[in-house]
Amino acid sequence: MVEEFDPGYLITTQAAPEARALPGDLPTTVIDKQTGELSTWPRLPFPAVEQMYRQRRPAEPPAPRAVDPAAQLLRELSREGLIDGRQGKGVYVTDALPQS
Repeated sequence: MVEEFDPGYLITTQAAPEARALPGDLPTTVIDKQTGELSTWPRLPFPAVEQMYRQRRPAEPPAPRAVDPAAQLLRELSREGLIDGRQGKGVYVTDALPQS
């Protein structure tokens, strides 16, 4: 079942009556409308999950990610000070990998 609320969509699944679902087997999923990010929540009534989601949702959307994963990794390493992004100097992840 899909239920819509301001920041997203709440998705719950139903198991067949003959299926034995263990606790945690049928989580509730929320899709954020703005970011498309998925999050998993306990199987609770819609109003309870909606309230928890609103309380824990970040106030600002995350920074956009690069399309190229390698470029994103270099950007994050540069931000952490592990490499000098301006001059391309520093320790690169590939330098730390074992050579075969």
